[in-house]
Amino acid sequence: TKLQNMAASITELANELTSDMDSVTHQGVVRLLRQVDAQMFSGWREYTGMNDTACIETLAAISRAAGKLLCDPKHNAIVLTGSGTSGRMAFVIARVFNQYLRSQGKPECFVYLHAGNDPALFMSREAPEDNWAIGLERFKDALEGKHKVMLVGITCGLSAPFVASQLDYALERLETVIPVLVGFNLPERARNHPVEGWGKTVKSVVDQMVELHSQGKECFVLTPIVGPEAVTGSTRMKGGSATKMLLEIVFERAFAFAAEPSAATLQPSAFQHLIGNYEAAVRALYMPLNDIAKVVSAAGDALQAKGHVYYLARDMYGIEALIDASECPPTYNAKYGEVRAFLQNSYAALQNVEGDLSSQSPDFELSWQYFYETITASLTANDVVIVVEGGAKVAPPAKQLGPEPLLTDICTRVKSTGASLVYTFVGNAAEVDTALNQIVTAATPDIVVKVPLAQAHFDTLPLSVYAEFATKLFLNAVTTGGFVAAGKVMGNRMIDLQVSNNKLFFRAIGIVATFSGASQEEARLALLRSIHQLDRVPEEVDTAAISSHVDAAVTSAHKGHRVVPVAVLLAAAGDLKLNDAVAMLQVNPSVKQALVPYQGQS
Repeated sequence: TKLQNMAASITELANELTSDMDSVTHQGVVRLLRQVDAQMFSGWREYTGMNDTACIETLAAISRAAGKLLCDPKHNAIVLTGSGTSGRMAFVIARVFNQYLRSQGKPECFVYLHAGNDPALFMSREAPEDNWAIGLERFKDALEGKHKVMLVGITCGLSAPFVASQLDYALERLETVIPVLVGFNLPERARNHPVEGWGKTVKSVVDQMVELHSQGKECFVLTPIVGPEAVTGSTRMKGGSATKMLLEIVFERAFAFAAEPSAATLQPSAFQHLIGNYEAAVRALYMPLNDIAKVVSAAGDALQAKGHVYYLARDMYGIEALIDASECPPTYNAKYGEVRAFLQNSYAALQNVEGDLSSQSPDFELSWQYFYETITASLTANDVVIVVEGGAKVAPPAKQLGPEPLLTDICTRVKSTGASLVYTFVGNAAEVDTALNQIVTAATPDIVVKVPLAQAHFDTLPLSVYAEFATKLFLNAVTTGGFVAAGKVMGNRMIDLQVSNNKLFFRAIGIVATFSGASQEEARLALLRSIHQLDRVPEEVDTAAISSHVDAAVTSAHKGHRVVPVAVLLAAAGDLKLNDAVAMLQVNPSVKQALVPYQGQS
């Protein structure tokens, strides 16, 4: 069939808590996010969540298997793979545990595979999610020369062919590969849409994994339900957060098991304690809720006024900021640069496999130096600059601040332009870097958000995972709330998303149907009219491969065409010409207001 019921996936459902998210105050938005984030720990409806016995037992089994591999990091590997946010989380987790191995004088054994390669770590590249063939080739390369490999395939909605093809390959090699599926959808609701050119579906692979696990094979399915996202389908939020949390817990226990291979290391209480620490970090984050709401308000004002939100940060906090910024174009059809992050020490701090990419394009410039020399020259009162800092077990030496005067100069210039300066610190008060703190405080920031954490890092490893986790949620809140304020969300749906892969094509049909009142088929035809900019859909367009529609949609979006909002109007009005729909949204960008004359027609 041409239409696929995407709503069956829990990650594609609308969250009942946020149905009026677009009509509450900034404080109200942050309160809603607090409630939705709490579902990561409380669970959702009647489904198995991360605190249930089944999930804890699966975590322990994966930790045991990984711990055995970590006893010989030279000859074994742990490969983490995903696309979009899942691939970025794979990178974050591989980076931090490789860093730990290096600090112990051991060889690195964590490998990340992102469907869009390294540029996708900080830029939107969603289409490769559908490319099963590239996924397969890259996983085969990662297996070269290794005795045993754990493959951790991350796909929040159990929907990415890039990951499924790798897991499928692993299932034929269980003597040397341990496949692990991580997601937040029910296995029986995995994506069952035919994958172009493959002959298999994601669901067929998931079903096989479930079956092999039931037969006692070393093959794991980790799919606790954390509930639908605050903004429907935006798995960069809870999906990304839960991925980071669960895999950090798995590998923290794996290192503990490698050091002391006893059952005590893998007791349920050890996992529950770690989950509890992450939950405490989330509670702590939302304590200064009014201050976070002020930042959301400033971001919303900036985005509404066609200004920018800029992040400046260091180390893992800077990487979290890069990731948050990268997710705004596909989610909200934001232009690249509307939200942009700069990482101190740039690619040397990023530690990505492909190294420094800045020569390829100015868009790949990540350094504070570039921000100071180039971006600050064009700052206006419509911009917001957010300095994000967090606790570290070992405070970075002062020389890492740039050259030392650089941050002082940046803050001075930001203030002189009339742009808003925000300072956020997440962590244990004893771990504040006094040099940085003094520099930013001396600049008298317009808004200060301090999130005091009782515990910023693991008990066993010097990794500031809890502070990073809370920082991710803060950044997600700022951009989500900002784009809600800028009119990019209707109810709790992303009305302006980019149709940049197969999954998003079907999500867009659902959005068009929901807001226009049209049938799924009418919504599909309206979407095709908008993508290809037609008043009538000829048969050759109607029957073309979905990948060709995705390519055309991405091209249209890059030219400034609002694919989904135009499709909503076309579906609602029925007889509306394409150019008239485009003109209506140019006069009034609000889809909600443009729809008023057509309410009740369909």
